[in-house]
Amino acid sequence: MKINVFVKPSAEPNLFRLCRGGKTTVENKRRMKFNLFGKRERKPSADYAGAEKEFLKALKLTRTDSLRSVIYGTLGDNRQKMEDGPGAYGYYRKGLKYDPDNSMILNNYSYYLSEKDEKLSLADKMSEKACELSPNNPTYLDTHGWVLFKLGRTDEAKKILQKAVALDGQKSPELMVHYGDILHLLGEQFMAEIYWRRALEKGYDAGQIEQRLKQPAVKKPEPKE
Repeated sequence: MKINVFVKPSAEPNLFRLCRGGKTTVENKRRMKFNLFGKRERKPSADYAGAEKEFLKALKLTRTDSLRSVIYGTLGDNRQKMEDGPGAYGYYRKGLKYDPDNSMILNNYSYYLSEKDEKLSLADKMSEKACELSPNNPTYLDTHGWVLFKLGRTDEAKKILQKAVALDGQKSPELMVHYGDILHLLGEQFMAEIYWRRALEKGYDAGQIEQRLKQPAVKKPEPKE
C-alpha cells in the first residue's frame, strides 16, 4: 500500500525554514513529519508541476541529507501522480542515496514497482527493509505482503497480511482487498468475500468488488507433505 503525500499550502513556509536553518532538531522533525505526511488519502486539486518546482527550489536551500531524502521522496510521489513512473523512480533512487533507511521511499517505491509487475526482486528487498525499520507498520506490511503475492509466495503473503490487518484494525479498504485476493487464491473463498465486502463498506470501488465477487472460486491447494 502506498502512502499518499499532501502538503498543505500553510506547510510550505515551515519546510523552507527547515531548509534554510540547516538543522533538523527534534521539534523540526516532528513538524516536518506532520506537514509532509500528516494528511493521508486526501485528493486535492493540485498543480503537480508547480509543486515540483517548489520542492526543487527547496532542495537548493537544504543542508541535511535526511531532509534531502524526504524531499526527493515527495518528488517521487508527486511524479507518480503525474503518471511518470521512470521520473518517480529516479527521484526515489536519489532519495535513497541520501538516506538508505528512508522507510517511506522504500515502501512507496516497492509498491509502485509491484503494481506494475516490475523489478519484483528489488521491490521485495526494499519492502522487507521498510518492515525491518518499522516492524509494526500495517502499511509497510501490506506492501511487503503484496510484493510476495506478486512473486507467487502466497502462503508467506497471507501470514504478513494477517498481521497487517490485525494492526490496522480493519480500517484500510485497500489492505482488506489485498488480503481478500490472497485468500481467494488460496481457495478460502468464504473469508475472501467477507474481506472484500468489508472493503466495500469502507469505501472501496464497488465495480472492482463486484468483479471479484463474480470470480469462480479457486480450488484449495492440497497440503504439502
